[in-house]
Formats: sequence, C-alpha cells, structure tokens
Amino acid sequence: RKTPVDHQYYCINFGNVKEAFLPEYSSNIYYLEDAKDELYMPKAIVKDRDFAVSPAALSGPDIWVDRRFIRAFFVSNALGRALKAAKASKNFGLRKCRLVAEEE
Repeated sequence: RKTPVDHQYYCINFGNVKEAFLPEYSSNIYYLEDAKDELYMPKAIVKDRDFAVSPAALSGPDIWVDRRFIRAFFVSNALGRALKAAKASKNFGLRKCRLVAEEE
C-alpha cells in the first residue's frame, strides 16, 4: 500500500455456494466415478448452454460454486454483463448456462 500502480485490478470471492447445477440436463461434462460424492467437471472445451441450472440460480449471490461441479464457478447474468462491460470477462472464459425448470 505504498507504491501506486497505474492499473485497475479486481478481486473476486468464490466463497458462495448454491445447489443449482443440473447434470441430467447438461452436456460436455465428465462424471467422476471414483469420487465418494457425486461430482462432475467440465470438459476442456465448453460452449454456451452446455451447462444447465435450476431456478435456484436466479436468487442469492451473484457468484457461486456448486459442490457437485468442480473446476468451475457460476455468475449471474447481471454480474456476467458487468464483467463484460469492465472488459474483465475475457479472462474467465464465461459461457451462458441454460435455465431449466426441474419438472421438464
């Protein structure tokens, strides 16, 4: 806090947890069979709408992790747009998720 740096920096907290990931409606994911809990992770190359989330994704924190989906985090539409506007989204490889009502 002594030397000014002429750049803009951001800090993101990944501590929030939601249960919104829907593996049964998602594609391009790996199921980790050796895990003692039900765990999934994204494949190397993912596209928009590969991952599905429940309506639970629409409330609560704007950034979160899901205990069943590792090596990834989720952001709300509002936060995703704000990151794009700040030109910070390209560093995260953000992709759009598909919202699915669980009755489908």
